[in-house]
Amino acid sequence: ENDIVIARSLVDVYGKCGASRKAQEIFDKLPVRDVISWNGLIMGYVDNGHSEEALKCYEWMQIEGMSPDAATYVSVCRACGSIGDIQTGEKIHTDIERKDFLSEDMVLGNVLIDMYAQCGHLEEAHELFNVLQHYREISSWGALIAGYASCGRINRARRCFTDMKIQGIKPNELVFTNMMIACCHEGLVEEAICYFNSMQGEHGIDASLEHYGCIVDLLGRTGALKEACY
Repeated sequence: ENDIVIARSLVDVYGKCGASRKAQEIFDKLPVRDVISWNGLIMGYVDNGHSEEALKCYEWMQIEGMSPDAATYVSVCRACGSIGDIQTGEKIHTDIERKDFLSEDMVLGNVLIDMYAQCGHLEEAHELFNVLQHYREISSWGALIAGYASCGRINRARRCFTDMKIQGIKPNELVFTNMMIACCHEGLVEEAICYFNSMQGEHGIDASLEHYGCIVDLLGRTGALKEACY
C-alpha cells in the first residue's frame, strides 16, 4: 500500500507464476493504478489462458481513464487471437492505427498479423503483412504460414515459405512444423518428408517430438503403417 513499485511487481510475479487470482487481489488493493500495473495484470491473464478476463481488464482500465500503451495492445491482441474475437481485435487495430503505434513498434505489427491469422481472417493478415514490409521478421512469416496451414491452404503456405527464403529469412522449427501440418491436410507425404529432411540437413534444426508426430500422423493417415511405426 505504501510502495507502488513493489506492489505492481507482485502483480507481475503472481501473473507469471500462474496465480492470476492472487495477482488480481494485489491489484485491487493498489492505491494508484498506472499503466504498468494494468499491463502486468492483463499479461498474466493472457499467459494463463484467461483471455476473456484480460479483455475485461482492458475495457475497465479505459473506463477508469487509463490509456493503453503498446505493451497493453500486444497482450490484448494475443487475447483476441486465442479466442477468435475478431470484432474486438478489429476495434483494437483501429485504436492502434489512430495512435500511430505501428510505425514505432515492430512487435505490435507482428502480433496483429498473428491475431488475424488465428481468427481465420487471412486476407486481412496478408494485407497488413504487405503494409508492414519494412518490419517483417520470422514471426510475421510464421504467423501467415501457420494461418494458411491451419486452413489447409497449402499453395499459399508454400508461396510464403518460398518468398521468405528468397528474402534471406531462415525458417525456424515452428515454420517447419506448420509446413508439415499443411502437408498433413493434403496428404502430401513426400513433400512433408522433404521439409523434415531439409530442416535437419539444410538448416541444422533438430527434429522435436512434434515434428516426428506430424510425420507419423501423415503416414498413418495415408495407410503407410509400417513406415509410421519405423
